[in-house]
Amino acid sequence: MTQVVKSDNKKLWLVIFLFLCVTGFAVYDCYINHISKKQLESEIHLLRLAMHAQASLQNEQTNNLTQKVNGLQDKLAILSSDKLAITKYQLNELIAFANQLLLVYHDPEDSLRVLNYAKNLLINSHDAVFVEIKLALSSDITSLNQVPKVDTAMLSGDLDEVIKQIDKLPLVNFQVTSQINKDSPSQSKWRKFFINIKNSLVGIVQISKLNSGGAPFMVLPDEEFVLRQGIKLDLLNARTAILERNNDTWQRSLTNVKINIQSYFADTPVRTQLLINLDELLHVNLGMSQVNIDQTVKALNQINAL
Repeated sequence: MTQVVKSDNKKLWLVIFLFLCVTGFAVYDCYINHISKKQLESEIHLLRLAMHAQASLQNEQTNNLTQKVNGLQDKLAILSSDKLAITKYQLNELIAFANQLLLVYHDPEDSLRVLNYAKNLLINSHDAVFVEIKLALSSDITSLNQVPKVDTAMLSGDLDEVIKQIDKLPLVNFQVTSQINKDSPSQSKWRKFFINIKNSLVGIVQISKLNSGGAPFMVLPDEEFVLRQGIKLDLLNARTAILERNNDTWQRSLTNVKINIQSYFADTPVRTQLLINLDELLHVNLGMSQVNIDQTVKALNQINAL
């Protein structure tokens, strides 16, 4: 009888244990579901806030764009109501751009194209106010057509090639003569010592070309480096003159280069070819130092003053 009771007690405790396990699992599952639900609700709330903020930003941008469009439409309506004002506005923009191309960028070709566009703009306009500017445009376009066409890229490439060849040119052979007196066997060691110091401080070296009838000239030990750098500097000045369309600087710089090459470097095929190239470059006329569109600008100012 006692054994039966104990067996029943074990079964009872087992049932109670299983019941507690199931209950605990159910409670844990409910807790996890509650936490997940809270997190999901929080994320949904954040997404709603973000969507609301984005919608507000889009509305603000839309309002700004609408205001800008309305403003542009108002300006267009004002301009459209007066054809003369539109033409004057276009002329001001085109002529200002052409003047900038000519004075700032030294580009007569592009300036000519812009002026031709301005001239075509006035072809169908028979208003008396544009008569003077038509004449001024024709005169300035004729002047720009007379400016020599220059391929700046090709000229810059030719100058770069000349700069590369400068270091390859050998100097002429030099005969070195010194004014240092030979030591006499009868001189004492101290006298020889002081004479050597004197000659090292004030000794003059005269340099003259072999087989040359010219007078000797004085040079410094690093004169070769200075000479080559000076020639390259003249070539760089010539390159700057291309951009500025400055014919005086172009001719002066290339002439200096040619004279220095003829005077200081040996007669070699490289030197001969360089001199030929320099002669060809010297025949190029950049010439636009006196070119301007002042007549057109003056006529435009008179129109604006009306």
